[in-house]
Amino acid sequence: MDSLISTEEASKIIMASTRNYGHEEVKLEQSLGRITATEWKADRDFPPYDRVAMDGIAIHRDALTTGTTRFQIQGIAAAGNPRMTLHRKDHCLEVMTGSILPHGTNLVIPYELIEIEGSMANLSSDSWKEWQNIHRQGNDRKKGDILLKAGHKISAAEIATAATIGMERLTVKTHPSVAIVSTGDELVPIGDIPLAHQIRMSNSAMIASELRNRKIYSSITHIADSPQEISTSLAKIISEHDVLILSGGVSKGKFDYIPDSLQKLRIKKHFHGIAQKPGKPFWFGSSEDCVVFALPGNPVSSFFCLHRYVIPWLDGCLGIEAMCTYAKLMQDVPAKKTLDYFIQVKVHADLNAYTSITPIEGGGSGDLANLMSCDAFAKIPAGQDQFKNSLVEYIRYR
Repeated sequence: MDSLISTEEASKIIMASTRNYGHEEVKLEQSLGRITATEWKADRDFPPYDRVAMDGIAIHRDALTTGTTRFQIQGIAAAGNPRMTLHRKDHCLEVMTGSILPHGTNLVIPYELIEIEGSMANLSSDSWKEWQNIHRQGNDRKKGDILLKAGHKISAAEIATAATIGMERLTVKTHPSVAIVSTGDELVPIGDIPLAHQIRMSNSAMIASELRNRKIYSSITHIADSPQEISTSLAKIISEHDVLILSGGVSKGKFDYIPDSLQKLRIKKHFHGIAQKPGKPFWFGSSEDCVVFALPGNPVSSFFCLHRYVIPWLDGCLGIEAMCTYAKLMQDVPAKKTLDYFIQVKVHADLNAYTSITPIEGGGSGDLANLMSCDAFAKIPAGQDQFKNSLVEYIRYR
């Protein structure tokens, strides 16, 4: 490993390497979680007509100034029907929620406040104002208004709006093609029963699921601890993908072949080693066509580096801005002299939305089960003494 760089410098180098992978069209029903690549405009007013907001009767307010409180029911205006017209001010039209307000009316009185006897509607009060219970045309948005800008994550709310303006297909930012590669002869497939000296391949499944949660789909490959096999396999994978995420083989062990293999494949190394715990051996580099993240093989280290560095980089490629979050640390945690220490914590929020965090101590970088008891990693900066009741930065993964 090289001289260790700070976590801040590592983040700076990584985020300076974000790339734009263009845009593509997807069907509306496949767009959930994607990032918009164009702005959306209203194709007509919102709402597109004066919309009845409550079931009741529609009248003209002027009728009340003459003392009229009984109205002849002229007919019924239902939602989905063409606009009707009220012919006389001493008449009314029954109107249903969502229907077009009839011509000649400017007030809707709900059924709960009238009494209907045969074909007559009787009011109990004349204290009504114009346009009550009416959603005016264009009140929400005007035709041509920008509804959504590029770089916005699509949720069910955006899908509803897109459907309203007739967008059957959406232009979204293209995700990079990602390959996930694990190394290590101790690893066996998830469905196998491991021998005493073996473990199952958890890191690749973890990384793939986290990417899939962001609608990024990846290929998964395992390579044995052989320099020749690693170089041959990586050469092919790098030629076919925009991003390579490796797990394992990056430390100082005699079977850690990844750094040398990447160098032979002319991947430019940006750094190898960060002054942090967990994840100190993290390696990052790139070529003209591929960006490479080589994560340590220990499960917690791999998990942490994914969330601290890889996910923010992927978000940055899509134009999603990173945000720092802080909370009060409720227990003393001893700092490391030369390393930023990222501890696993549980996040709490009280009724006043006050956020605090409590450390949940695990068994080290191999204790992936402890991650299930926690929500985030909190940063304990190197060389400082007391942190109880102090605000610290945390990275939430749940």
